[in-house]
Amino acid sequence: MGLMLEPPGPLGHLGGEEGEEEITSPVELTQPAVTVVFFEKASITWFWRNGAFRQVWTGD
Repeated sequence: MGLMLEPPGPLGHLGGEEGEEEITSPVELTQPAVTVVFFEKASITWFWRNGAFRQVWTGD
């Protein structure tokens, strides 16, 4: 497992968390975000929006 810091700007993704409202791609990051990478498996990016952390899948 690893961590990456994503800079502000557009971030393409594969979809949001189940049960969460639809998050269009790309997400426009206004602040840095954190991506958790499960090597050779998947990655998920956590970012701050509207007073809460949101997550999107950025790799599978």
